[in-house]
Amino acid sequence: MQELIDQEKTLEAEIRELESRSTLLENPVRDYDCNFAETHLQDFSDNNDMRSKKFKQMDYSTRVQHYPIEVLEMKVTWMGEKTVVVCITCSKKRETMVQLCKVLESLNLNILTTNFSSFTSRLSTTLFLQADEEESSAVEAKIQMAIAAYNDPNCLINF
Repeated sequence: MQELIDQEKTLEAEIRELESRSTLLENPVRDYDCNFAETHLQDFSDNNDMRSKKFKQMDYSTRVQHYPIEVLEMKVTWMGEKTVVVCITCSKKRETMVQLCKVLESLNLNILTTNFSSFTSRLSTTLFLQADEEESSAVEAKIQMAIAAYNDPNCLINF
């Protein structure tokens, strides 16, 4: 039984690695719009010669590391008129904004608008959601559980 569990973990790691490689090869630079409309490719070819050289030199056979989302603070406030404001402050690590967008998108929340602010070591996200006062505590729990699931390497949910 333990051998099967180990094989499953190995296969899941390989799948994650292949998925991230294919995403990186197809779309090396993306602008993620966390209103979750269509994302648009940006053209950095003139400004980023060093980046393209780095991509060419990158060894795609190395294992892709999973960076967890480290939430420092989260506040959920009901503002009235079916509006809930969610403020999330995270440690700014590699891919944190992309990861947070994926997690929030997976929740299918009714997002009115989103704002990301990036500081030296922190990433601040403010979401305005359409929800009732009773739903505000459920929204907080959903977001916390989704981030915890994303951070759990044994979780089978695909973000």
